[in-house]
Amino acid sequence: MNNGRVTLTEIAALLSPEGQKQLVDFVRQAREERGAGWIESITVEYPTLVWIVDLVANRTADEAFRYLQEEFPIFPLSMFEGKIHNLHAVLKAEIDRPRG
Repeated sequence: MNNGRVTLTEIAALLSPEGQKQLVDFVRQAREERGAGWIESITVEYPTLVWIVDLVANRTADEAFRYLQEEFPIFPLSMFEGKIHNLHAVLKAEIDRPRG
């Protein structure tokens, strides 16, 4: 990000298969290494990731998509709707996956 602004290129990279894999891998690693309080333990270091995790954990894919459209009205997010729904699904599955 540049000066706290998100670019369309950064959104596309985040939603790419590689970007989605990185997010899922990061969540998996944080959960395994930091345990039950993993979200709280990464809040200061990774506020944007925590924001994404919170959005996924507490909203349906449709609700999250509508929220993003309202939050970022200058971006044509409808062109990324399928990828946003996919990211929501894979992250939600990882967040909810039982640990043993």
